[in-house]
Amino acid sequence: SVVLLHILPRLQAEAGFALAAAHVHHGLSPLADHWEAACAGHCVRLGVPFTVIRVTVARDHSQGLEAAARLARYAALDAQPADWLVLGHHQDDQAETLVFRLLRGTGLRGAGAMRRMERPARGLPRLRPLLDFRRRDIEAWARTRGLAWVEDESNADPRYIRNLLRRDLLPAWEARFTGAVPALARAAGHFQEASDLLDELAALDDAACGGGPWSLAAFAALRMNAGIRKALAGFRGVGRRFSK
Repeated sequence: SVVLLHILPRLQAEAGFALAAAHVHHGLSPLADHWEAACAGHCVRLGVPFTVIRVTVARDHSQGLEAAARLARYAALDAQPADWLVLGHHQDDQAETLVFRLLRGTGLRGAGAMRRMERPARGLPRLRPLLDFRRRDIEAWARTRGLAWVEDESNADPRYIRNLLRRDLLPAWEARFTGAVPALARAAGHFQEASDLLDELAALDDAACGGGPWSLAAFAALRMNAGIRKALAGFRGVGRRFSK
């Protein structure tokens, strides 16, 4: 986020956008006020308008404290007067998100993880310009420019599954499989593409059935055609097996 905050002001004149920064104060850490002060300091030096949003996080959320904090954070950010929400997620975050969701039994849409550009059904459209960059490269860029940032001490707590993935599982995979993180991020892109194609097919089927209230006859014909296509696909598979 610090790197993103230092890059975006350089693009304002060329791209013609107004920039403002928002920091969500969860109140969960004893260092939360220190984080707020650090963010404010960066914005003052860069001349970027700065807003602090204090939220109350439900500690008894069914999905855990991490999920509760994330929901509160996005609700606060989505309520800001902006056209786009720009986030600092990177490629390592993408790999972690994919593995985390797969371990929870996610479907195809969830396996797509995060998108570089997305328009959620609710809330602000989101941009993630750093999603193709590794964490280590972003940190190296920051160090060469003398940038300072603060670390959330909860990132070292192994009770949180994401920390376990980040600190233990993914590094172990990369030690055995070079490029594991980029490969996982690339797989998320494939899942996104497959999900989009299914959405397009569903839209075509919806239109074929009349859209809105469906025509029962059109729906029955659609199901029959789908069954025929499936049977033909199976027959072609059998043919290939016998041809060998």
